Amino acid sequence: SLQGTLVCGVCVCVWGGVLCFSPRVITDIAYCEAVGSPVTASRDTTIKVWDETWHIRTVFVGHTAPVMALTIYPQRPLIFSASQDGTIRTWNLDTVDQVDQLHVSEPVEALDTQHVSCVVSVSGTSFTLWKINKLYSLYVPLGSPAKHLSCVDLKPVANFPARLLCVCQDATVRVLDAPTGTVLAVLSLPPPSQVLDVAYCLPRETLFVLTESGSLLRVNAATDPMVVRKSIASWGSRPSCLLLYSHIVDPEKAYTAWLDVVANKSDRKDWQKLPFQMQDKNRYVLIMGQEDGLLTVVEWFSGRIQCQMEAHSSQRVTALAEYPSQTCIISAGESQGLT
Repeated sequence: SLQGTLVCGVCVCVWGGVLCFSPRVITDIAYCEAVGSPVTASRDTTIKVWDETWHIRTVFVGHTAPVMALTIYPQRPLIFSASQDGTIRTWNLDTVDQVDQLHVSEPVEALDTQHVSCVVSVSGTSFTLWKINKLYSLYVPLGSPAKHLSCVDLKPVANFPARLLCVCQDATVRVLDAPTGTVLAVLSLPPPSQVLDVAYCLPRETLFVLTESGSLLRVNAATDPMVVRKSIASWGSRPSCLLLYSHIVDPEKAYTAWLDVVANKSDRKDWQKLPFQMQDKNRYVLIMGQEDGLLTVVEWFSGRIQCQMEAHSSQRVTALAEYPSQTCIISAGESQGLT
């Protein structure tokens, strides 16, 4: 069977039936594959987005004269519209708002996008090619302002997926799939707790959270929602920052261990003492900076202090970074120096 749509003045003809909407003339129609919806322009200055049953899903208002043309950006939820008010506007279907506007010398009669880098417009006897030099689309709604964002990409090491770690002001931590923005796991701390710093180990799907009150949380990130496995709050000096140092010498073993964690939905301590040649040579070291200038290495499962070193003359450690190629870490402190 054939299916199709035809614009006819004040109605839209869907092959097999006719849909009449209003006496306001429909001037153009396009289909947005990104959201699976038809979009119409009309002389009442609006752009309407319809659902599969031809009920209005969204109405964009902003033009001050009849909208005469529209086109859809390929593979993105973006609409370009041209109006007799002398503007071409860009609308985002994800955020449901206008994201750009430009003025033209004479009203545009037709628009088209056949390439991701440009828009074509026709005005009277002129033909204009517009280059798109800025573009954004909604990645993922968070519901709260983000205060920390980092990407964990171990592709150069093994076939790990890329992950994003996002900390929000509402005391939530999210692990997202980097290519798609899909939220994979969420940790919500009870009020009045707030996150000070985080460290995420992808091969073990383990998240460490340092709270502003000084507690260190070990969290299972292999489940959604994430689950706190251990909380440690007794330290000689308040912690100020975290770093997870990864030393991966056997990428295949690291990837296999990650698959096991994902399958079991948890990282489990191996209590069996294996011969040295069979032991996992990969190491993931949790390091904590403290307000008294110390760097502290914390045991993964128990949270016990394994060793400490003085780094910043009894002044607060403010930041930590790893330098894997030199097998070292770099710390910054209120002593105004790097160590």
